[in-house]
Amino acid sequence: MDSSSARPVNPAVQAVLEEIARAKQRAAERKREQETKVKEAGQYGVVKQADGSVVLRLPPAPEKPEPGDCCNSGCSPCIMDMYWDRMRAHKALVSRLEERYRRIIVNGGETDMKEEEA
Repeated sequence: MDSSSARPVNPAVQAVLEEIARAKQRAAERKREQETKVKEAGQYGVVKQADGSVVLRLPPAPEKPEPGDCCNSGCSPCIMDMYWDRMRAHKALVSRLEERYRRIIVNGGETDMKEEEA
């Protein structure tokens, strides 16, 4: 079957497909921006400063998709499902980092950073 005998695409279907493609493109752009922010921000977690003090640097929360990013077609995985998975992972990471920081503070800031990273 050559392209000249292809059936025309329903305009409504074409519009939905184009909107899905735009939503995916916006999500990919936001992901690249987030990755750039992470690289620029440096190290997250419990960081020992040059003066010996210990500070807690938390990673930013994942960016929530725009309302128009979800195509509402029931796809799997949905962009919203992926967002909530990332949010749960972020909250778990923040909890672990905060607990580690509390343990270090209780010990008066004394810790073997390599031991704590394990």
